[in-house]
Amino acid sequence: MVRMWLVGYAQQVCSLENQIHHVEMNMMEAEHIRKKYRAIRTSLLEDSVVFESSLRELEQSLIKQDQEIQNLKVQPE
Repeated sequence: MVRMWLVGYAQQVCSLENQIHHVEMNMMEAEHIRKKYRAIRTSLLEDSVVFESSLRELEQSLIKQDQEIQNLKVQPE
């Protein structure tokens, strides 16, 4: 009777250890994904600053070009 109880107890311990291992693996994977997400987010934020600056420069260039075109159209031949 005691022996059957010990076998059942050992099986339960083994099952719990396997569950703990599974949870630990999921935690490691989640941590890995979190780090990757943060790295990608940081990179995108840095790129957005550069992109915004480039976009402003392009917009200013277009405005200047439009002004030059208008000036050329107005000038008599």
